[in-house]
Order: sequence, then C-alpha cells, then structure tokens
Amino acid sequence: MPVELFFREYGEPTNNHTVLILHGIFGMSDNWHTIAKQLSRHFRVIVPDLRNHGYSPHTDEFDFEVMAEDILHLIDKLNINPDHLHIAGHSMGGKLAMWIALKTPLRDKIKSITIIDIGPEATEPKSIHLKIIDIMQEIEQKSAQNPSLSRKDIQKLLESHRLPQHIVFFLNKNLKLENGKWKWKVNWHSIKQNYHKILQAIQAQPSSIPALAILGEKSEYVSEDTKKHLKALFPQIRIVTIKNAGHWIHAEQPQIFFEVWSDFLLMHTQQY
Repeated sequence: MPVELFFREYGEPTNNHTVLILHGIFGMSDNWHTIAKQLSRHFRVIVPDLRNHGYSPHTDEFDFEVMAEDILHLIDKLNINPDHLHIAGHSMGGKLAMWIALKTPLRDKIKSITIIDIGPEATEPKSIHLKIIDIMQEIEQKSAQNPSLSRKDIQKLLESHRLPQHIVFFLNKNLKLENGKWKWKVNWHSIKQNYHKILQAIQAQPSSIPALAILGEKSEYVSEDTKKHLKALFPQIRIVTIKNAGHWIHAEQPQIFFEVWSDFLLMHTQQY
C-alpha cells in the first residue's frame, strides 16, 4: 500500500518535462533545494521525501519495492506524463531510480535516468551508515533522559564522534523538537531493521532508455566494476567521473555536477 509522500515542487506545472529527484539514505528533499531551483528554469522539478525520511510517513516496511510504489503513486497523483519524465537518484535514491526504470510498469517509458554515485550491484554495509544509526539512537535516549538537552549540546555530541563536518550539518537538519524531546525526522528504527534490503543488487534485463551516471573520483561507493554493471543494464549509458569529488558530488562540486547533468537533460528534451 503506497503512502502519501511529502514533496517539494519547483518550476511551472505546465512545463513539458518533469525531473524527479530521489535523495539518498538519511536524506530529504531539502538537500536538493539549490539544484532543483536551478533546474526549474527549464523543467518542472519534483523532490519527494522518501518514506521514513523527512516529512513523509514512517512505516515498518522499507525496501525498493514499496518505495517504488510510493513514487508511482506520486507520479499518478501529479499527472506526470512518463514519456516526459526524467528520473534521477543519489546513492540509495539512485538504486531506487534504477528499480523504477527497470522493474515497474514505467520500464522503457520514461525519458531518461540519471544515476548519481551508485551502481546496481550488491554492496557491503557502510560503517558510516551504521555509525549514524547508533548516534541517532544515542541522542534520542539522552534527550529522553535529559529534557533540557539543547541543540548546541547535540552539536557537541555529534562532533565528539569525529564525524566529517558535512555529516554533522546533515544530521542537524534531521532533528526536530517534539513534545519537549529531540526526535529524528528519519525513522532510524525501520532503516536499521531493513538496512540489508537496500544493499541488494538491482537485477533486470537491459534497458535502452537514455542514461547518465555521474560518479565521484574519490567515492568509496563505486569502482571500475560499477561501470561494468551500469553498462550491462543501460547499454547506452554515458558515465562521467568528476574529479576532486567523493560520494556527495552535488555538494562537493556543485557547478560541474550541474553542468554535466543539465546538459544531458536538455539534450534529451530537445530544448537547445
């Protein structure tokens, strides 16, 4: 049963082509505000919070199949024409984009797919993901024990774990004050229980839809094998590796990332 996703919309609903952006694990639509606003000069842009993230419903179910159902429901609700739909996803969102493009009724119907720093292959658990889950659990417990815990106190707690600054900022945006206690917008309970499901490979027959993969030169999430797996699923794919960028390419190298992606989108909407 699909859930009603919270989403942000940019550009005019009358724009002929729609770009749908799917965020990564622990992310939310707000992470894509700047790039979505830039794209809205040419496109209608829809950025949902996936289930168990942001302002979307929390559920016990969490895998690519149910997330894909949510997205198909949203596409139908917003009367988006699949023939003019460009799906893009970062990390977990990239795997979800592949699932939608390859394993749902939208297969071979969408206009293009952009995959950001992830491949379809099965992946090992990421230590940073497991660490974030542990930190989320710790902070919720401390807040329950100490109602006077401030955002500044939480900032210090996060920094004590020696996390990269961009992850501290990322986690801070996920906090909310609810009935005097700090809670997470992310349903870390469900993610912890179902984490293994989003590590599984995306397996399907190859698709001829236009595809772009944008990878980070320094990313620990992709390898040379990733490129082979992407080409096996999308024979027409163009793969671009961006220098001096890790996994969060859109935050680390936003200008070159935007140029590469927008050129691809415009080429496939004949808007030059």
